Parts: sequence; structure tokens; C-alpha cells
Amino acid sequence: MPRWPASSTWPVLGAPFLYDDAKFLNAPLLRITSLAELGRIFTAPGQPRRVGLATFALSYLQAGTFSPTAVHAVSLVLHVACAVLLLVLLRLLARRPSDPTRPSDGALVAGVAAWLVHPVQTQGVSYAWQRFTPLCAALFLASLTCAWPRA
Repeated sequence: MPRWPASSTWPVLGAPFLYDDAKFLNAPLLRITSLAELGRIFTAPGQPRRVGLATFALSYLQAGTFSPTAVHAVSLVLHVACAVLLLVLLRLLARRPSDPTRPSDGALVAGVAAWLVHPVQTQGVSYAWQRFTPLCAALFLASLTCAWPRA
């Protein structure tokens, strides 16, 4: 499998593990060598946050180790997915064309772009164990987007 490249353009991809990131570094449950082993995360007794843990296992599978670059890259993809889902949801909320106060698509994109790069949002990508934050947000935004009436 291809390896995630470290990049000076995306410095977070080369950021080291911090604080309690060792929770997954020392977890043998997450060290999978094939997709078939992914099921053991979902069947292990007493495991909370199984979907989030499965994303760490997939990062391990992709890199062959718990590489900070691979872990941060997946979190970055989740963060960008949140921005896309947020934009889709905002467009659904503001789709009344007859409303004179309706924001333009450009204004919605600008607002989402500001949210995407705001420094408050960095913890979900730069702190590996916080991957649960953008994952939860992505799943929540996806459920709202799917449930929104399309009339």
C-alpha cells in the first residue's frame, strides 16, 4: 500500500504523537494486517467507540505501523469531509430562492472555509486521539443531511 508522504505544505502530517496518543500505540487490538481482522474491533467485549477505533486500525493497516503522518492524514480527511457536509447542509437550509435574505453560495462557501481553517478546529487533526471529534461531527452532519426534507 502507498505510504502517506510527510509534507512541509501540511505540517500537521509530520506532527508527533502527544499526550495520551499512546492509548492506541500500545493497543494490540488495533494492530491489524488485513481488512478481515477489522471485525475483531467490533466484537471485542467492553470496547467503547468501536467505529473510531476502527479508523485507527485502518490507519495502522495503511501504514504498517502507527505512523503520525498516516494517523493525521485520516483525521485531516475527516475534517475536510465535515466541511463538505456542513456546506451541503447549509445549502439545504438556505434553499428558499424567494427569500430576499437568502445567503449566496459564495457566502456559504466563505463561511465554511473560515470554519475549516479556524485555529480552534486544529485539535481534531493535530491531536491524534481527538479523531473522535471530527468523526462524530461527520456522522452527525451526514445524518442531518440525509434526514433533511428534499421537498
